[in-house]
Order: sequence, then C-alpha cells, then structure tokens
Amino acid sequence: MKVSVIVPVYRGEHLLAPLLQAVARQTLPPTETWIVETEATDATRRLAETHGATHVPVQQANFDHAGTRTEIAKRASGDFLIFLTQDAVPHGSQAFERLVAALIEDECIAAAYGRQVPDDGAHPISRVKRSFNYPEESLTKSYEDRHRLGLRTASLSNAFAAYRRRTLAEVGYFGSRQLMCEDVRTAAALLLAGYKIHSAGDAVVRHTHDHDLWTELRRYFDIGVAHSRLAWIAVH
Repeated sequence: MKVSVIVPVYRGEHLLAPLLQAVARQTLPPTETWIVETEATDATRRLAETHGATHVPVQQANFDHAGTRTEIAKRASGDFLIFLTQDAVPHGSQAFERLVAALIEDECIAAAYGRQVPDDGAHPISRVKRSFNYPEESLTKSYEDRHRLGLRTASLSNAFAAYRRRTLAEVGYFGSRQLMCEDVRTAAALLLAGYKIHSAGDAVVRHTHDHDLWTELRRYFDIGVAHSRLAWIAVH
C-alpha cells in the first residue's frame, strides 16, 4: 500500500518544519510527500528536500484550489492520497493510520477527513467552529443521508483528508477551476457516484484560523460564491 501526502504552501515556510516533522513520526509513513508552493522560495525548497519531499513551484497566476490539487494528484503514485494544508499539523503518531483505516476496511468509502482541533489559546469562536464541524464521534455518510444531514452530507475538508486514488480519478479529481470548496465539490461527486464519505473523529490535526472579523466575513462570502457555483449539489 502506497500513500502520497500533498501539501499546498503559500508563504508558509515558518509553518512547514513542524508539519514535516509530524509527518515523519507517523506509523503509516508516506511513500512520497509533495510540497506544492505558490511563489516558491529557496528556503522552502531546501526544507522540503531536507525531509525527502518533492518541491513543486507554482506561479501565483497559475494556482487554483481545484486545478493545482488535481495536477499533483495525477502525478502522485500513492494508492491513497492524503491532503494537508500548511497550518494543519498531525496530532500524535497515528493520525494517518486512523484516517486511512476506513478506506482500507470498506471499498465503498472513497474519502475520509479527520478531526480538526484548535491550538491552545485559540479564540473561543474558533473553538466552537471546530467543535461543530469536526466532532469526536466518527460518522460514515452516504447519498441517502442527504434527507437527514442536508448539505452537511458532502462536508469534507482538504485541510486533512484522504482519498482512494482510483475512485478520485473516476470523478475527475477536483476539477480544473474552483474558487474554493473543491473538497465539497468532490465529496458530492463521490456520493452521487454511489460511494461513501467517512468522518474520522480519532484522526486529529491541530488547525486554527484566528481571523479578524473582516477576514472571516470575506472568507464566508467566498464560500457562499463557491456554493452558488455548485448549485447542482443542492438540487440532489
């Protein structure tokens, strides 16, 4: 079983060392790690190479949340692809093993996403958001759950997610252009194709966004725009 780890990076060199150290401690070690850096720096390249990772530079004009991930996913060799963001650090040594476990046990599960917990001292709003979106209880969701869970049926976060490469390819990976929410788009496509999505409450990363109010408002505006372009999800 081969596992590829893919980490998009933008102005994140100061965050990368603890992330790569945590990756190196995993009981399910990756076969390869891809550091995909927008507006690449020599410092990040050297850090990636020190940890045995492949560094891929991307011009800012060419970066796309969907297209860039799709391009690297196609180049990766793993049977399972684990995506992280630069500020999501695996907690404990079994995070990868627990995340991928459901995909190994059940061929109908095409993707799994882990639990995100805030750093110590995070703003209370960040704590509430993480607790609501990423509960401790694990859950497997199918297309039939849409009547009970609504849009949350397709909830999935590429801050820490694993995909079975074969089934990801079946739905066209993440597409080529997406403002954001490329993960939700792909989760919905997998559900419509008859696969399941697993929320792994025991696979944990530390991930906090302590944004100011204006940044938070802009982020949710962009999420709203992205969802409006994914109206086909709500139709189903």
